[in-house]
Amino acid sequence: MGTEYTTDILVGVRAQKSIYGNGFTINAHNLCAPKTLAMIGKPRLDPSDLFRGPLAYVTIGNVSTDSLVKAFGQDNVGLYLDADGIVVDDLKFSNLSNQSNVSNFFYSGSVVDVNAKNVTIKNSILSNGRTVVRAFSSDGLLIDNCNLMNAGEFILKVGSNKCSSYDHSKNVKATVDGTEYNLSFDSAFGTENQTDKSEILGDQYFNSILYSDPLNSNDAEEAEKALLSLQSGFDNVASTKFDANIKVVDTGFANSGIFSVALDSMYNGPYLYSGMPSAIGDVLNQLNGFTLPRGIGGTSDPVKLTIEGNTRFYDWKKASNIDTSALVETNFDILAGAIPQLDGLTVDDFFPLKKILIDQARTSKRLYKDASGDEWINSEIAWYGGGLNRSELVNNATTDFNTFSDKVQVDILKTNLTGDYLSGTANRILAKSVTFAIGFHPFNFITNGQIENGTVPPVDDRPQIKDLANKLAKRG
Repeated sequence: MGTEYTTDILVGVRAQKSIYGNGFTINAHNLCAPKTLAMIGKPRLDPSDLFRGPLAYVTIGNVSTDSLVKAFGQDNVGLYLDADGIVVDDLKFSNLSNQSNVSNFFYSGSVVDVNAKNVTIKNSILSNGRTVVRAFSSDGLLIDNCNLMNAGEFILKVGSNKCSSYDHSKNVKATVDGTEYNLSFDSAFGTENQTDKSEILGDQYFNSILYSDPLNSNDAEEAEKALLSLQSGFDNVASTKFDANIKVVDTGFANSGIFSVALDSMYNGPYLYSGMPSAIGDVLNQLNGFTLPRGIGGTSDPVKLTIEGNTRFYDWKKASNIDTSALVETNFDILAGAIPQLDGLTVDDFFPLKKILIDQARTSKRLYKDASGDEWINSEIAWYGGGLNRSELVNNATTDFNTFSDKVQVDILKTNLTGDYLSGTANRILAKSVTFAIGFHPFNFITNGQIENGTVPPVDDRPQIKDLANKLAKRG
């Protein structure tokens, strides 16, 4: 028998009434922190540690024991807000004491998780967790005149708990290998529980792509069009309304592991539908307790995030320090004996999102190079890719403290098809496997704008407590 996987989360403080903190600090370090912290890299968990990282959302392999690759869902929480209309005012709350190594926040949970409507968080300093504020389906949330700081991954993560599953009544139109198809959903993809996929168009094509050699630019473009047309079969835009409208006003963001803000969405690749391409399952069936996913993808309802006023991003970091391992966790030791090429593999080796993002920023002159030759970027806003992400940002910030780039697309799918940034057959197959799990839509980002020659951005600045008082004073 396999180990039962629990979907429970732990909560330090549950608030169903308004909180006035009077400026006092609540530090949940003894609850949330690992027993042994690390100087470099992620800490090792002790059996006695209560907070052990977020729930698994998607895994390749057994969720409890033999996960080759794992992406994450909801986390444990320091302060959980689940009553409509409450106000959090003048509160200082952190899950951990200050850390020079942000990887120590990896297992420490969300500082605040909002699961209610019309909540206001104002005049507060929230800091030191894997995520600082998580807000899903939290319509009417207002974050006003706060400092949000020090996160292992994203500082503010917004999204929806609502999603649309697969629409088996739709037709799937796709051009695959030069042939146009107009098939029913089940003809294109089979059913969720179908084990014999030999006659399924989608599985046949996905298997051919999984093991294909790197494609030239023209062939990659045609393959990408085919895969995106098949992806549209999984996408289901049943709801066009925003599940939540969230507003951030006069707030400072500083020191994330990845980006300051993430607009989240569900992954929705063919692997989540029924384990396609079936060649992946043929390999993973060798693992103890392995079970193929069945119908667990979907299309998230969109949310709208509006930022206003003197909202500032102090999230300058060395570009090489963007930590994509907080998005995807790997454990290749279980296959290292059978596949030696996996030994020592990192996330960036097969999920080159960071490499593409940095190269694009370098080309468009959005990287600042310091006297030591290190390249810096202000990592501001990110949209999850893979599944269809329809969430919107309205940027009404009036600050001149930082600049904003246009929305920049990072196309992981095309990179996987051409083999750019990927060395070796094992890396290329693994990269495609991840894409088949998460889906084929691109990720998107906003960073700082173009940096003129001779300009030195404020890479060492951080939001201060006096900033909150000064902004209130200006309101009169």
